[in-house]
Amino acid sequence: MLSETINEALNKQLVCEYSSFWLYLSMSAQTRQHNLLGFAHWLELQANEEQTHGKKILEYIEDRNGKIILGEIQKPQNEWNSMIDLFENVLTHEQMVSQKINEIYDLAHQENDNATAVFLQWFIMEQVEEEATSLSILERLKAINGMTGPLFYFDHELGKRKE
Repeated sequence: MLSETINEALNKQLVCEYSSFWLYLSMSAQTRQHNLLGFAHWLELQANEEQTHGKKILEYIEDRNGKIILGEIQKPQNEWNSMIDLFENVLTHEQMVSQKINEIYDLAHQENDNATAVFLQWFIMEQVEEEATSLSILERLKAINGMTGPLFYFDHELGKRKE
C-alpha cells in the first residue's frame, strides 16, 4: 500500500503527465496551422507518449491500492513566436518533469518504498531520453536559423517518427 505522501506525489505527477499531453497537443496544433506537418506529427506522437506515461502512473497507484485523485489540468500555452521558442519550451518542460520525477524518487527512498523507487527508474531513464531528444531538435533548429529550405527538410525528417 502506498503511503499518503507517496500517493499524493504520484497523483500530482499524474496531473503533470496529462498536462504534458495537453501541452504537446497544443504545440502540434500550432505547427499544423503553420503547415509544418512533420513537426505536428512528432509533437502528436509526443503527446500520445505522455498520455501513456499518465496511464502507467494511474495503473501503478491502483496496483498499490492507492487512491486516484484527478487534479486540474491547466490550459496550455497556445502560441509560440518561432520553432526555436517552441522547442525551448519543450526542453524546459521536460527538465521540469525530470525534476518532479526525481523528487518522488527521493521521497520513495526516504520512505523506504522500494517498489515505487524501482517503478520510477523507468521514468527517470525515459526523461534522460526526452531531454536529449528535445535538446538535439533545439540545437538543429538554432543551426537552421530560420532558413526555409533546411527547416522544411527537418520538418520532413521529423514526420518519419514511428513512435
